[in-house]
Amino acid sequence: YILNNTLQLVPVGVVGKLYISGAGLARGYLNKEELTAEKFIENPFSKGTLMYDTGDLARWQSDGNIEYIGRSDHQVKIRGFRIELGEIEHAIQGFSDSFQGVVVEAREVNQEKVLLAYVSSSTDTYKEALRAYLQEQLPDYMVPSFYITLEKLPLSPNGKIDRKQLPGITSEDLVRKAYVAPKNILEQTLLEIWQEVLGVEGIGTTDNFFELGGHSLIVSQVINRMYRQTGKTVSFKTFFTHPTIAGVSEVLEEDQQGGSYEPIARIQESDSYALTASQ
Repeated sequence: YILNNTLQLVPVGVVGKLYISGAGLARGYLNKEELTAEKFIENPFSKGTLMYDTGDLARWQSDGNIEYIGRSDHQVKIRGFRIELGEIEHAIQGFSDSFQGVVVEAREVNQEKVLLAYVSSSTDTYKEALRAYLQEQLPDYMVPSFYITLEKLPLSPNGKIDRKQLPGITSEDLVRKAYVAPKNILEQTLLEIWQEVLGVEGIGTTDNFFELGGHSLIVSQVINRMYRQTGKTVSFKTFFTHPTIAGVSEVLEEDQQGGSYEPIARIQESDSYALTASQ
């Protein structure tokens, strides 16, 4: 069976947890009663029988085969979205047959949880093309920010990937283009804002904000600081279509109106506050 979190069958193509049942099912784990009770549960589709929780994620294919996705204990929550790391790993493997192994992890970087892709490959020239490929295959929040190339993935004594031995990351693991220095005061101001918000040094004016680890939740911080320091601003839509310092700078230079920054007035502290209609 492939079931969701409420033990309901999922449709073809939808990822769920894989359960096993039938006459050949084991009785449990030897001398491990608690683990047996956790993993061997009552089968809701066959009264009086048990089914085994494999801990694996999979989905039915239209031809009747089962496609293995990854482990269910490799789930993370980022920006409010629950993510299956195995699904991202599967997408990366689809990019190139030359990858000997792929592991996706979630780690804290600058107090923000981000996705890291560790790829076993003989070259690291794939990064920009891989990210562009994943942006077509996955939602934005599932696209890794960092790509680390390893000669071999670390293995535990039993031959499984040892995630604890995966190396740390540096700014060099971000997807970067050839460095282009700021050419005027406005671009220099934007560069300093980006470096402060993203916690990344050495940003060039053609580097993509989202490829540097940025995401929609911190775009508002950047736009707010831009307005406070330059007196000019751009919309969220414009920022998303011009996600480089050079692109944003060009839009700001074309805006001759500008204005003075007026912060939202602070109200007196209170034990409670009036809610808006939507709240």
